[in-house]
Amino acid sequence: MLIAVEGIYENGAIRLLEPMPGVIRGRVVITLLPDQEKTSDTPRKTLRTMNSEERRAYQIEMKNRWKNQLSSSEEFAQAKSEEIALENRYWSE
Repeated sequence: MLIAVEGIYENGAIRLLEPMPGVIRGRVVITLLPDQEKTSDTPRKTLRTMNSEERRAYQIEMKNRWKNQLSSSEEFAQAKSEEIALENRYWSE
């Protein structure tokens, strides 16, 4: 399951702006966004201020971006070949 949380990177450390209940450890993909002050005068919505529909759309968009980045990696290719092997085994039985 993918979780998107907004945070601030400063002086080599990441400070999360939202809680992540139940998450003790996990892999992350860091994407630096342009500074909000430089891009718009309108305040950006955070996951906390989004309604459920907006939050779901945001999660799907981030999942698709992550998949696109991952699809070029060797790890994805290995996982995909294992998935295909399992499917072939299932259908051959």
